[in-house]
Amino acid sequence: MFENVNHVRGTGIETGLQGQSASGATSYLHYTYQITQDRETEEDFFNSPRRLAGAGWIVPLFERNASLGVEGQYVGSRKTVKPGERIKAYYLANLTLTHRNLYKNIDLSSSIYNLLDTRYADPGFEFHRPLIRIPQNGRSFNVKVVGRF
Repeated sequence: MFENVNHVRGTGIETGLQGQSASGATSYLHYTYQITQDRETEEDFFNSPRRLAGAGWIVPLFERNASLGVEGQYVGSRKTVKPGERIKAYYLANLTLTHRNLYKNIDLSSSIYNLLDTRYADPGFEFHRPLIRIPQNGRSFNVKVVGRF
């Protein structure tokens, strides 16, 4: 069960850039720095990274009917529910190939998530005990078909 809490204070800053070239290639970059703390103890709140970052590049292919996208994500270290323990920071890379209007309003995309097969975990909550760290998936592959009518 989740409970909204009013004893948490969060402050931070977020910035980002996005651009598109004449050829239609798009790139973006974003960075977040945040401090989320318990108002009473002034300790970092669990599962709240101080740093988040992302970058990506999407390039059109085949006269802009298709695109290839590369994305990187960084998640800073996070406190767990176990006192004094933190989850290590990690970086993930994803790759996506998309083809629009492949056949009569049908789009097809395929992605490889966690391209570098990074081993990482997310903090568990109290109800996950005895798990403090929840291992996440390694490299995975996804195919998506979307039809419009």
